[in-house]
Amino acid sequence: MAGSNATLNSKLYDHYIRAFRWASDRIGDSGIVCFVTNGGWLTGESTAGVRKCFVEEFNSIYVYNLRGNQRTSGEESRREGGKIFESGSRATIAITMLVKNPNSSEHGSIHYKDIGNYLNRQQKLDILKNVVKDNPEWIGLTSDKYGDWLNKRDDSFGDFAPLKGVYSNSALAVSTNRDSWVWNYSSTWLLQNVKRSISAYSESIDGQIVNDDSRIKWTDGLKRRFARGEKLRFDCSLIRTGFYRPFTKQMLYASNQLIERPSSQLSSLMPYEDADNIEIALSGINAPYPFSAVAYGKIPCLTPYGGNLACFPLYWYEKVEPSDDGGLFSEADMQDADEHGYIRHDAITDTGLKVFREAYPNLKITKEDIFYYVYGVLHSPEYRKRFANNLKKELPRIPLAKDFKAFMKAGRVLAHLHLDYESINPWPVMEVGDSVNPGRTEKMTYPKKIKNAETGKKVPDLTVLKVAENLTIEGIPMRAYDYVVNGKSAIGWLIDRYKVTTDKKSGITNDPNDYSDNPRYIVDLVERVIRVSMETLDIVEGLPALEELPHPANWPAEWSD
Repeated sequence: MAGSNATLNSKLYDHYIRAFRWASDRIGDSGIVCFVTNGGWLTGESTAGVRKCFVEEFNSIYVYNLRGNQRTSGEESRREGGKIFESGSRATIAITMLVKNPNSSEHGSIHYKDIGNYLNRQQKLDILKNVVKDNPEWIGLTSDKYGDWLNKRDDSFGDFAPLKGVYSNSALAVSTNRDSWVWNYSSTWLLQNVKRSISAYSESIDGQIVNDDSRIKWTDGLKRRFARGEKLRFDCSLIRTGFYRPFTKQMLYASNQLIERPSSQLSSLMPYEDADNIEIALSGINAPYPFSAVAYGKIPCLTPYGGNLACFPLYWYEKVEPSDDGGLFSEADMQDADEHGYIRHDAITDTGLKVFREAYPNLKITKEDIFYYVYGVLHSPEYRKRFANNLKKELPRIPLAKDFKAFMKAGRVLAHLHLDYESINPWPVMEVGDSVNPGRTEKMTYPKKIKNAETGKKVPDLTVLKVAENLTIEGIPMRAYDYVVNGKSAIGWLIDRYKVTTDKKSGITNDPNDYSDNPRYIVDLVERVIRVSMETLDIVEGLPALEELPHPANWPAEWSD
């Protein structure tokens, strides 16, 4: 479909999008198209062109949104209600009827009905049984300049500084498409898994094609390497520490040959294990949860549904290659390079620095100050609420807040909390069991049940968590669960990832108990992340109002929307 500004247009090739296109062509100038489909096209940025085409090509558009998006979590998931097709779909489902009538007085008229919140599957089906008799109360929608029908943006957002103007570099998080093979809590097991995979690939290159899922995972990228006759090189120095999920470190085999979508994460942001850098990782456009940002000091992994999609760094690194003919780099450049042969550069642009200094003439602002200011602003509750719809559909833009210092200082403290979480003091909880030798963590569980005051049903007591076989902690503040990153509480990420798992196809086991020799590592981690959560909330709630300043005189024309 034409009219989309998206750079990744894979959604436009979904079968249901093609079906709309083909059906529209088939009926010509008169007729009706009606489908029950995934409803993601209603709000997706990549499907703005689809919505524009509907308005241009059809006289009347009827959309009945049945909700049921279970790619959400928590309260948002409960609002979405039951899945119309049960286990057959986790996405929003919509009934769409498109009418071409050359005699109609309507042109591109949008009639919309939302089935409602908190309805289970049967309740939704009961409503649909009577939909013709009851004649739904349709709401009229209009399409704006972006092609948005719902969740419309705040146009003042376009007055702010674009991240890609403030930063010279950014990168996607690492997307391997073979996580079980190249991520593991144990570097020993990781090396064995990688060696097994490379061995199977080498056998295939030599003529004996290996199609054993327990030995290798064939992806499109690896198949292309195979077709070229490219050999895989094993290098134990490519074992790196990374963040598989928020507050969840694992070991990564950082080889572009085995990472399906190589990114500049490995070449310019975190080019070697101890590279000094910080990245602000953002939730992705169209993510099925509210916007969030988190700082990492190691390579982040792309998380489900777009978490950690875009990463903006404090620095970027340039590899210096000596040249016999005096090529690109001078002898002085070579002397400036570090022991690994890289020169480190600031990622905040000179233009960005000049704009901020002009906007705040009484402050001696540095590029590092701007980096932390951005992190502070991205945590502002006012910013996230006012511009929630913008942040679902485009990269953040940064306002010039009246109190630069407050946001900059908050950003520094938040970054310290989120980067150094393994070394801060644990939150005081009651430990029940063996605190010295808590034992293995097979899977964290909530061992107690309490009655929900509203429903009367028994629900897990979130204040009590069995962390290891010999230890339970009590007294977790309920408020700690309010700190959410990429659609899940920080504590929730630990519960989700710190468990022993075995991949069905490869048979590879990933055991969090292998990560550290400290028997209390996981227990301390949970208690520390509780503190991170509580202190993050305190800082965020104490942020001042934005009170945006006008553009300074040197505002770049290319920054304007």
